[in-house]
Amino acid sequence: MTHVNPLHKLGDDKFLRAFEAGEIALRDWDHRGHVRYAWITLEVEPRFDRAMDRVRAGLKAHLDTAIAAGETPEFGYHETITRFWMSIVARARDGEGAHEDSCAFCAAHPELLDKALLGRHYSKALLLDPRSRRLYVEPDLAPLGV
Repeated sequence: MTHVNPLHKLGDDKFLRAFEAGEIALRDWDHRGHVRYAWITLEVEPRFDRAMDRVRAGLKAHLDTAIAAGETPEFGYHETITRFWMSIVARARDGEGAHEDSCAFCAAHPELLDKALLGRHYSKALLLDPRSRRLYVEPDLAPLGV
């Protein structure tokens, strides 16, 4: 039986409130959720640095909540990966007209739902480097503008 992700049925306001209240189970937190969270946060906080701070804090709190609930995340917070996806979402968001909501944004940008996009910009070795987990590191394969 396939797991139907309840996250994908939430409107943006409920999604943001549930995520930031620690009410979303780790098993439901998928890549689409990350993209939606980035878009929603940029809508609420258009300044990239402030949106990045909010996303960083939200993801770290989400991981802490999951660990406290006995869920074991496969990976911890990763600054370079988070900033990469925030940057890619911000570029797509700023490059066109407004979208009704994060689901419409995802439908208009299916390329952002492909996690392999990260690997076109970053080597696995660089992403596994502990430094890239703590600090943002520029891509080593292709710049973000490509």
